[in-house]
Parts: sequence; C-alpha cells; structure tokens
Amino acid sequence: MEIIKDVLVELFSMFVTDMRLTLTTLGLVLVAAIMIMVLQVNSSIVGLILLLGCFAIVVEATVRETKARRKL
Repeated sequence: MEIIKDVLVELFSMFVTDMRLTLTTLGLVLVAAIMIMVLQVNSSIVGLILLLGCFAIVVEATVRETKARRKL
C-alpha cells in the first residue's frame, strides 16, 4: 500500500512542478477536442496538430529549463 501512495505522490509532483507545461498541454488537448467536436475538423489533421503541438511544447520547456539552469 505504501508503494501505491509513493507512486501517486510522484505522479502528482511531476504534473504540479511545471505548471506552465501542464496548462499548455491541457490547452492543446482542449483546442483539439473543440476542433473535432464543434468544428468537425478531420481527425487526421487534428492528430497532426496534436503531434506538432506536443513537440513544440516539449521544445519550449526544454529551452526554458536550459536557460534557467545556465543562470545558476
């Protein structure tokens, strides 16, 4: 039971530690859902947007973290 608690605490801390990364990812998923459900955009196009958006989010987070570590 202690292992499950440790895993949940670790998962929670991963998502809360970088709030900008979390909110940006949630925003991207929200935009994709709206595109599919409301605007009726082709799912292949939305999938490509999700792929490119996730890549851009990871690159931005990596660049931001690298700049922050250089200042230390």
